Order: sequence, then C-alpha cells, then structure tokens
Amino acid sequence: MATTRNQRPESHRPSQLPRHPTTAPAAVNSAQEVFFHIINNSTYHRAQIATELKQQGINPLATA
Repeated sequence: MATTRNQRPESHRPSQLPRHPTTAPAAVNSAQEVFFHIINNSTYHRAQIATELKQQGINPLATA
C-alpha cells in the first residue's frame, strides 16, 4: 500500500485517542466519541450565546 507524505498507513492510524483528566483515572475515548463531544459542545455554547442575546433584547442570527 502506497502512502503519500504525512499520511500514515491505515494500520497505523490510532482508533483511540488518549484522554488525560486531572482527577480521574486515565481513560481512552474513540475518535468518534471525541468528534461527537466537540459537535455537542459547540451546539451547547451557541445556544448559551443565543439565550444571552435574547435576554439582552437582541435577536440572534439563525444558526441552522
């Protein structure tokens, strides 16, 4: 299998990403779990900002 520069062969790509919490024991999250968390977190914070704007009397832009 040929690879181009800066690419790992499929067999060498990590399927698990290490997590380094400060107070809990070490855990491992899959790349899918990390991606899901990032998307959910950004959605949560967009909603927080929209709520704050509404409370200030500002009509937030649609994000959908």
